[in-house]
Amino acid sequence: MAICILNGLAMDAEVHGRTECESPSLPLTFVLTKLDVTDKVLEVSYQIRNDSDREAWLCQGLGSNVPRFSSEVAMSEDGETLLVRRRLDVPIAGFGEQVFGRFVRIPRGVSREETVFFALPVRPHRIILSARRRDETIKYVKQLRIEIGYYSGDLPATIAHMLEDAARAPEREHVDDMGYPTDTIGWFGDPLYFNRLNEIVPDRNEQVVVPWTDQMFEGEQLLQASIEHLHVPYVEDVGFVDFAVEGLKDCTRAEIHYRPSMLEYLFPHPIQQSVLTSADRQHLQMQKVLLLEDRISIGALIDEVGKANGWITCSGCAFGGRSTLAHVVCYQGHERITSFSIYGDMAVVTDEGHCYQSLPTLSSVRAITSAVDWVEPIRLRVECAANLSKLWYRLRLYRQIGRLAIEDTSPREQVAYPSSERWCDAMLCVFQIAEHTVKAYQCPGAGEGRCHYAMNSNCGADSPREMVLLFETKAGWNQHGGPELFTFDNHDAQGGCVLLNDGTVKFIRTEQELHTLHWK
Repeated sequence: MAICILNGLAMDAEVHGRTECESPSLPLTFVLTKLDVTDKVLEVSYQIRNDSDREAWLCQGLGSNVPRFSSEVAMSEDGETLLVRRRLDVPIAGFGEQVFGRFVRIPRGVSREETVFFALPVRPHRIILSARRRDETIKYVKQLRIEIGYYSGDLPATIAHMLEDAARAPEREHVDDMGYPTDTIGWFGDPLYFNRLNEIVPDRNEQVVVPWTDQMFEGEQLLQASIEHLHVPYVEDVGFVDFAVEGLKDCTRAEIHYRPSMLEYLFPHPIQQSVLTSADRQHLQMQKVLLLEDRISIGALIDEVGKANGWITCSGCAFGGRSTLAHVVCYQGHERITSFSIYGDMAVVTDEGHCYQSLPTLSSVRAITSAVDWVEPIRLRVECAANLSKLWYRLRLYRQIGRLAIEDTSPREQVAYPSSERWCDAMLCVFQIAEHTVKAYQCPGAGEGRCHYAMNSNCGADSPREMVLLFETKAGWNQHGGPELFTFDNHDAQGGCVLLNDGTVKFIRTEQELHTLHWK
């Protein structure tokens, strides 16, 4: 367990400093960079540094409603310590919905910055913690304790190996007669379930969703930090509120300011940026502000952010890493009437200091930005690349899931692709027909068609990592062959995506690029 303590910080001071930790060799360390409070909100900013020689996977949040994840916040039994917790390796009192945690990768030698908002008075947000009776009495927090779980090493690989080992013994039961899990595999489910769970993740090289396992999945370590000498109000009452940004209904013109730029706002993940050209990246980075003057876009913004219900007060809303931020400034004519920031498509912080979280995702600013004429083709290309990435994970699981379906326990290789002549049919048979399954076969920019991808007939699971596995083609089904089937016409500007055998997706713009790829 890593423990970092900060003492003697006045609640109204802005602090820049380092923590004093028990050991300089701790895997992760916590550095407080800002502690600020107004009469409406407490804001805590910090860095989490990975000083170890291995990557770490940090719990970014918990949730029973995937893909919404957040911290747990509640007053401790001592009535003075506010616990802010993101951990899975803890017990649950009673029965409820299945809980999941989202873990994010911190490479060795890298720091992750986070900011946490608490609307005042602080209110509880419990996911695993036991519920308490409502109490409107104001209490005061004297100490803030942050607990964050993490794993050292390659967490997705650890899980994959565990599921592979379980697949070799399908006769073993992992749930009791009532269907309740009896071991770690019972909680994780089979590879098909775990893969579906993680298809919501935008970049599986950087994030993974893990189920709560009743403390059966071992290895979670604890990063803990304490901030003392506080005097912050707290009330034991869930903060459902009616809220609307003041003056928003009078808006006739708006500016969306992207922090730091439109590139990071729309495409924050490396796997998304990998299919952008250098010109795309440069142009997106230059876009800092988008001016809205059309009534339809402004109306969509007013309808979403100006609604009076569906809000709760922010309690431990944490944003960091690649969380997106857009600052919206609204005008009536030439007069500035209001402004607010949208964090991570889920929370609004007004310039007056109000901090609220929307229960439905805040999608209007992202939709407005993505609909810009020159942005939409890039968005469609990124979505096409995401489809190929999903298909890569499914192809790597094809043999495992197929063997589970027929209870095949023979000692054959765990990874093998279907025959290229019927790869689409074979995949749908194994992965079951469902809307989310079929959608991944269709390039979003190519128009009508059941499938816009073909399999390289020469590529197998044991082929070189850089060999082409799937590539874009015209609409069809079970298409297979080589570069003669590749099309440059599914996208604007012209080009097409290819998936390599190691899971890398590339966007190919020219015939020369196409023929330099490894096809045999």
